[in-house]
Amino acid sequence: MNMGFYSKCLLCVGLVLSAVSGAVEPVWRADLPAALAQAGREDKHVLVDFTGSDWCSACIRLRRNILDSKEFMQWAGKQFVFVEVDIPQKPVLPAEQLAENKAVAEAYGVSGFPTIMVLNARGQVTGGFLGDVGQVDAAVAHLERALRVSAMFEQAEELSGEEKARVLMAAYRLFPGGKAFERHRDKLEADILKHDPDNATGMKDILEVRSQAVLFEAERESVSRFSAEYGQLIERQLAEALEPNRAGVLMAKCQYALGTARTVDDLEQAKKLLEQVIRLQNPDEAKETQAYLERFFADLPALLRMLEQNCP
Repeated sequence: MNMGFYSKCLLCVGLVLSAVSGAVEPVWRADLPAALAQAGREDKHVLVDFTGSDWCSACIRLRRNILDSKEFMQWAGKQFVFVEVDIPQKPVLPAEQLAENKAVAEAYGVSGFPTIMVLNARGQVTGGFLGDVGQVDAAVAHLERALRVSAMFEQAEELSGEEKARVLMAAYRLFPGGKAFERHRDKLEADILKHDPDNATGMKDILEVRSQAVLFEAERESVSRFSAEYGQLIERQLAEALEPNRAGVLMAKCQYALGTARTVDDLEQAKKLLEQVIRLQNPDEAKETQAYLERFFADLPALLRMLEQNCP
């Protein structure tokens, strides 16, 4: 039997079955510039997997259970060119490739793994996610948002002034958080401000709130946590706090109240502070804080004894 002919037949059958089933085999490239060029030719985006393939357990799970799964690839294979930026601990890559991967991770602000980033063909970050999201549908939801952001970026290219700023603001609301996306969010914020001098989008307000929150946190960290000075600082911050920052300052006041509590009545006051926090939080945060309140304050005398043993 001609084994070469037989092998070719098997390959053809495999290709036909793959086409019939709609499955797309994942092909992970290591050359990001080449992948961006391919994405431009094929009208796709680039999905970059920043990973530690031989040491990061979450990376290994994400790749095995989601990124290389048939269910994911049947959707994602039509949308993306795939790139792996691997930072292994063992010398399994050529030194030149490893150095290039580290340079790409640094260029995109990635230091934690796994990080999934979506890039348009120009190399602009449009979204992604951090960590092992657990399920295919969760990963797809993140990536669909990234594609929506990309479409908004394209739309904004045709606009100017306040119209451009509003479209970019809509993209900003979908843009992921987390350290790896921080510099890309910063750039997006700067672009919005540039085209919105009258603050029609409210971006100036958002940045003012954030700036105050960072300042307040730094002030609290500079003072001994259970000192009288700390208590005075908290009261000043409450008087000055912008509304979105009040919950954070009240939480700090609650923690101070717990740390300085001497009676059950003191604990009742701390509980009331936490109840105020809950009223200021969004529904998801409030639900979590309420569960904590019910558990932590269930037995106030026992709580007081525990605090007396553990707090100065």
